[in-house]
Amino acid sequence: MKKIFLLISLILPYAMFAQNEKMNKYERIYALSYIWKEIDYNFAFPEKILGHLNVDSLYRAYLPKVEPEMDDYEFYKLLASYIAQFNESHTRAIIATHMIDTPPLFAVDIENKIIVDNVSKELEKEIPIGSEIVKINNIPINDYITDSVSVYISASTSHWKRNKSVLELFNGRPNSHLIVTIKDKKGEKNITLKRNYKQLQSKLQMVKQAEEPPIIIKFLKNNIAYIKLNSFMYSYKDSIENTFINALPQLKRAKGLIIDIRKNRGGSDTSWYLIAKYLIKDKEFHLPIKTYSKKHVSTYAQWGKYYPQLSDYTKGIAMEELMTYNRSNDIPDSLKLNQPVVVLSGDFTGSAAEDFLLLMKYVKKSLVIGTPSVGCIGEPSFFPLNKNLSFMICTKKFVLEDGSQPIDQGILPDITIKTTYKDYLKKYDATLDRAIKELNKLTE
Repeated sequence: MKKIFLLISLILPYAMFAQNEKMNKYERIYALSYIWKEIDYNFAFPEKILGHLNVDSLYRAYLPKVEPEMDDYEFYKLLASYIAQFNESHTRAIIATHMIDTPPLFAVDIENKIIVDNVSKELEKEIPIGSEIVKINNIPINDYITDSVSVYISASTSHWKRNKSVLELFNGRPNSHLIVTIKDKKGEKNITLKRNYKQLQSKLQMVKQAEEPPIIIKFLKNNIAYIKLNSFMYSYKDSIENTFINALPQLKRAKGLIIDIRKNRGGSDTSWYLIAKYLIKDKEFHLPIKTYSKKHVSTYAQWGKYYPQLSDYTKGIAMEELMTYNRSNDIPDSLKLNQPVVVLSGDFTGSAAEDFLLLMKYVKKSLVIGTPSVGCIGEPSFFPLNKNLSFMICTKKFVLEDGSQPIDQGILPDITIKTTYKDYLKKYDATLDRAIKELNKLTE
């Protein structure tokens, strides 16, 4: 996600809700109406819903669903299912982290199977890593994902809706329980788990390290530098820059660079600016995109009923192109990294990491290997509702120079490599291996 500029006008609605942690029915109706209004007025992709989703009809259909007695968790689920129908990852409902939890169990989707990827050490014997999850609460796993998870997931690409659903597969109310059916070599078994991972996180020992540093730099055979960028969160900016600068003398001597952003879900573009300056030859650079935001002219909306050239205003799909600013590059040429670069992308590469990927693919002309990125690229605005609930709407659209939009498919790799279940069990990284081979070719 990019820098977020909260509008002064947001303060008033927040003040209306902030006094009471629990909203009454009328406040919830106002909150739903507030979301409807902001999406209708500011959503950056109105052309994508035109013809198949009527914003007003959807709003009216959801009004009766606002029950007299709903807590914030129930209301969040209602808002999430409403906003998810706009199919855009930067447009979604948000709930406070303490209002939701998961058991100490995490899964990944490999070859359309839900595979245990991490678990607490005390559960490792019952739920071994690599085993398959086939049911939740006695419901076949794909049915459960479709009916109980995906309906709340905002995503523009089918692969991200699936992956985000698996990421949030076990989420629910703190301290509630669920039944997970595990399939391994011995057969199937049911295990009841408690959603208490966040509460016990400081005490729990997971089989795999839960988090990696935001940047890891190491050197592979044949003097190839490997730079893994796990996050671009703004709070990591200094750490990323300091680690990179400290390694710069060694990086200069490397034969080639592999930059791995497969698990990087974004943060702030400012966290990668310095790295980009050392990789881009030009004195100025910018993302290879045009940006647009919704445009409103009330008079044109009326005139558009009679003049076709103004009909976009009547339909509510008129857009205005925004200014694109060049980034100055003050790094001396003698310090820049001019070696061949291969970038590893994946279906968790999102938001600010996709901005970086665009720059590497189209400006640096780096070879990209992996799978399509998330398709979560644009700029959101945030809107608070009460102390536990808020929502975000993408208000800036990114369009590539050929007219295509990255949110449709994600950013596509030059060479597609997918992880197989066999590779996963062997801990064989086929994508990295291919990157090394391609880099060796480029440096022969």
